Amino acid sequence: MMKPTFSLNQEDEALRLLIDQTSKVNLAQWSLVCAERVLPYFVSKFPADDRPHEALEALKNWIDTGNFSMKE
Repeated sequence: MMKPTFSLNQEDEALRLLIDQTSKVNLAQWSLVCAERVLPYFVSKFPADDRPHEALEALKNWIDTGNFSMKE
């Protein structure tokens, strides 16, 4: 079974090179910052939905430990 890879919808070679040369931890930290900036908009519409918070906590845990389970 092939491991899934990150895919871009656009043909931007410079962006692809940047992503390929950046560590997964750095990309995860960047995505965490982006998600935390827009999370208040989601929470304002869906205050009872804890899934985004749980996903961000799982990402923080992965950044800190390198451990992740799909069950989470």
